[in-house]
Amino acid sequence: MDTPLDTLFVYGTLLRGEPRHHLIADHVIAACPARCEGALVHMGGYPAAIPHDPALPPDVRCWVQGELLLIDNLDSLLPTLDRVEGCAEPGEPDGLYRRVRREIDMGSVRREAWVYLLEDEVKRGPVIPSGSWRVRHLVDPPRPTPSYGLYEVLMMMEGWSDGPGSEPLLPDEHEPVVTWGGADLVLADRPLLPPSTDEDPWGRFQRCTFVVSPHALALAWLTHELMDRVLWRGLRTEKHAFFEHLGKAANKVLEVRPRASERALMGAVWCAAADIVSFCGWEQMEE
Repeated sequence: MDTPLDTLFVYGTLLRGEPRHHLIADHVIAACPARCEGALVHMGGYPAAIPHDPALPPDVRCWVQGELLLIDNLDSLLPTLDRVEGCAEPGEPDGLYRRVRREIDMGSVRREAWVYLLEDEVKRGPVIPSGSWRVRHLVDPPRPTPSYGLYEVLMMMEGWSDGPGSEPLLPDEHEPVVTWGGADLVLADRPLLPPSTDEDPWGRFQRCTFVVSPHALALAWLTHELMDRVLWRGLRTEKHAFFEHLGKAANKVLEVRPRASERALMGAVWCAAADIVSFCGWEQMEE
């Protein structure tokens, strides 16, 4: 009989490489970098997610960075995780966290998952501006620039490793094709059929850079973060050139190693962004 699968978004001590990951490690089928709308606060030895940064206007979106995990028989693990996370029993007060369903963002792909949020009444620590527990020591970061954005993304990537849990999140051939597209770059988990001339009157399909890899979701997340944290922080380059350079860097790896790992591809894309920052520099942002 097939084992039931479900998704869990983790952002702190349950992340790969963190001290409580062993509680779920044997049940992780696949993992992908992802983010959940909200803010991350520092609680000492662990983080907590809250729905919004109270220092920002309600209409400004902020993000908690983490991983979306596909887990077998998650229902059997939830009672243990609830105890570890300090969830109150149904009808009882004074819990530390509550477990809720939330939409999780992976580039342009969204998927619902369980996530632990801090209870409203609990005293909060300071907000972690990067939204990443892996960059938690940067509680008061320097002025945001493309170079600093590169550092933030690198720190978020630092704890990832290949092996069990690094497989793509949607491995089933019957799942919809996973794609992310931006400025003539398309990331996909399998080859795409070209549209007819009527469907593509401007010929955009022909001029797109395509990267086809089972790790498309991870690359989509990385590209999205590089766009937000590097490109839009005043980088002196046109967005199409930026995305094309990232895509070509991934394809260069895939030409030599068609089964390249998630980490190898993401490392190549990050280095390509670093090359652009080094070559182009950035505009001075207003104070």
